[in-house]
Amino acid sequence: LLLNSLRLLGAVLSDHKKRTMYDAGLYDPQEEEDEGFSDFVEEMLFHMAQVRREGKHYGLEELQGMLMEMAKGFECPSMYCGVNSVIDESPCLKRTRFDTNMMENKGSHFQVPDLNLYCS
Repeated sequence: LLLNSLRLLGAVLSDHKKRTMYDAGLYDPQEEEDEGFSDFVEEMLFHMAQVRREGKHYGLEELQGMLMEMAKGFECPSMYCGVNSVIDESPCLKRTRFDTNMMENKGSHFQVPDLNLYCS
């Protein structure tokens, strides 16, 4: 068991993509097929480090806008919407809103808006 753990550790540390996933807490040795996702995580970590170095601070509304911009082009499953895009002017889309009263009196300073991307 210890020898297998050491082999796995060596394999993870010697492979840049596996190491990136491991460092992000997303590596699962049972799921070796996440090659494309590791590229995404690697890019996200790079950009997060770059923003941190530049000292940029984004508000929740700016981050929400970036998320909506990134979501453009993703298809909405027909069982939810029956339209081609999540970002569409159709009745399918419930645009996200930042509700300042959402977490009021709940003892938390962290607020997450309701991201309703599916049809009702």
